[in-house]
Amino acid sequence: MITDNKLKIDKDKKIIYLVTTSVGYNLENSVGISWHCRNSESYLMYKKVRELSFNKVYPSEVNWCIEESYISTDYQNKRYVCNVNLGDLDSDTQYVYKIVSGDTESNEYCFRTCYKDDLKYGFMSFCDFQFSENETTINLVKRFILE
Repeated sequence: MITDNKLKIDKDKKIIYLVTTSVGYNLENSVGISWHCRNSESYLMYKKVRELSFNKVYPSEVNWCIEESYISTDYQNKRYVCNVNLGDLDSDTQYVYKIVSGDTESNEYCFRTCYKDDLKYGFMSFCDFQFSENETTINLVKRFILE
């Protein structure tokens, strides 16, 4: 049974959230963008900063659907985890993007593609980094940054 308190919690939640940008399959001209959405259908709009019109891209698939009631009894919704990989972007170029679901639009976010160069790059990514007791991960990040 859903109480009035639980309905209020669900109503106040965002439709589009946890938007992340990451390096794509090609460092110079691709990027991966992921987001969580309360609705099963959403898409990405992106453009170069100085362009007027956005390009529309749908996720190739919804990666998974999470029943939030499994996470906490405070939530009675589903969330859909979506991903888009943008390729063939211009190198050393700034882009803006937003996520759209029904009548809801996210904030605008931006990223810049890498410039072409013969330099070697390092990239490190961690999941669930908010787990502060993991000193091994923190030490690895410090070492990676300082070296």
